[in-house]
Amino acid sequence: MQHFSKYFLVVVAVIVISILPVACTQRSLAPLQSHSVNGLTSQNITDSEHHYFHKTEKPHKAEWGYEGDTGPKHWGDLSPDYILAKQGKLQSPIDISKSIEKELPDIVFNYRPVKINLVYNGHTIEEEEGGSHVLVNEDLFELKQFHFHAPSEHTINGKHADMEMHLVHKAKDGTVAVVAVMIEQGAENRSFTSIWENLPTPVKREVQVARTVDATDLLPRNHTYYRYRGSFTTPPCTEGVTWFVLTVPIELSPGQINKFKSIINNNNRPTQHLNERKIYLSE
Repeated sequence: MQHFSKYFLVVVAVIVISILPVACTQRSLAPLQSHSVNGLTSQNITDSEHHYFHKTEKPHKAEWGYEGDTGPKHWGDLSPDYILAKQGKLQSPIDISKSIEKELPDIVFNYRPVKINLVYNGHTIEEEEGGSHVLVNEDLFELKQFHFHAPSEHTINGKHADMEMHLVHKAKDGTVAVVAVMIEQGAENRSFTSIWENLPTPVKREVQVARTVDATDLLPRNHTYYRYRGSFTTPPCTEGVTWFVLTVPIELSPGQINKFKSIINNNNRPTQHLNERKIYLSE
């Protein structure tokens, strides 16, 4: 088994491909309801609690970024809404160095080809059609969006990958599951061609992609994963997210990686303390 710019706008510098549109409204966090996802206690995250689930772009209550006084070290001080960024005990990303092997359910990916509309607003590329989802046991999570970080946010034995892709899913009850895929430098990945040829920029913020994209093609063939309880990796850093970090990376060519980094780079939050959490490795 394998283990392996500063474009600070009012929003996080991440490129996102979202199936349901993304926006950036936020409010102070009310107590969240607990829910069990295959043995992991998770929490309901309402649409208004995180920008991943909205289309209409609205101003943040507090500007934040990845450098200087608005960087990750200061997120928890920028707004009362971001308090979990410094006080939360279930924060993401983390370093994965020790794990417990366990018989865990397979992730069944039921993605479908869709046409995408790519929109750059400092962190988003939006995809307007839905219908894709994953199944974990009997729990269905609809794919809302996917986005990229460079370098990776999670580390494996202290080592960053060149990039990391997050596929963000949400169940009808508000439970959130994120599948993380490490991206290493290697061969050209033609599955990304239609996206990479149309990456929006601060100058050209919206691009319509003519060809359909099937997110299944962006995944490694091996879906073995690490699982742990965590949070979103951007303010307000809401906890209650179930993370599935795939153990096998995918590859992009140096040219593909550099093209992304020429638009957005160093948009990764540092790893957070594991505290008392356990990391499980699917058998």
